[in-house]
Amino acid sequence: MEKPQILFVTDPLCSWCWGTLPEVEKLRHKYEPDIEFNLLMAGLQIGSKAMTQTNRQRLLSIWEDVTQTTGQRISGRLPDDPDFVYHSEIPCRVVKIFQLRKPQALWPFFNRLQQAFYLDAINITRIEELTRLAFEFEFPTGELTDQIHHPHIIEATREDFMTAKQMGALALPTLYMDSGKGMKLLAGGYTTASMLEEIIEARKTVWL
Repeated sequence: MEKPQILFVTDPLCSWCWGTLPEVEKLRHKYEPDIEFNLLMAGLQIGSKAMTQTNRQRLLSIWEDVTQTTGQRISGRLPDDPDFVYHSEIPCRVVKIFQLRKPQALWPFFNRLQQAFYLDAINITRIEELTRLAFEFEFPTGELTDQIHHPHIIEATREDFMTAKQMGALALPTLYMDSGKGMKLLAGGYTTASMLEEIIEARKTVWL
């Protein structure tokens, strides 16, 4: 078979994904290029409206749990932007653009995207902010703006959402691994690199 693949089902606005990302990155740096790592956007928050105070408090409470469990720092601030809507399709589209147009920068960009939201309280649902972040990775501003609204990108992003649902990734993050017999669940929810390594090493005999 071709080399094994690990799929990180995630979303830019998923705080537990942000908490798990350092562990997945440790794994990726250890096993690449022997294992192919990829991202699948799940569309965690689609069709959301402006947040109420109750929703804000609930979200901040979840963030506290994430920090206590994972050790991953979160600013505890939401974007200071009256137009902020907790809606993840637009940032998911930009991740898809990187996946298709600039795959070598996919993981660093996704990390930067989550960092911008969780540490810098940047409104990553705003196209102007997304183009600025993408420009840090030498992605032309005008090209990105055009691509965000391109029917092909919209369709491809929503296909990712559907695929995530069909795979059963209802709680994020979820990791799957294909070691020769199709995608199988590797881990659901927060997990550590060491726990994931144990599972991978146990499956090595499948592809060796």
